[in-house]
Amino acid sequence: MATQEWFFERWAGTILRWIMAYIFVFGVVLTLSGVLSLNIVSLVQGVILLAPYLIIRYRDPDSTTIPFRGYIS
Repeated sequence: MATQEWFFERWAGTILRWIMAYIFVFGVVLTLSGVLSLNIVSLVQGVILLAPYLIIRYRDPDSTTIPFRGYIS
């Protein structure tokens, strides 16, 4: 049982960061396409996808929710 808890604690945060990053990238693409095509539905969907990531970053600016930060800098 302890092994399963360790596995969950080890990988849950990593997997969540990657999922959030890909949702953020998809949200950026969707928002930009909504702005360029003047499609309000696409724009709103993109903003909804961006919101969780931006809320986490706003509440804790030092959080490590950017999984590819090491590749960028």
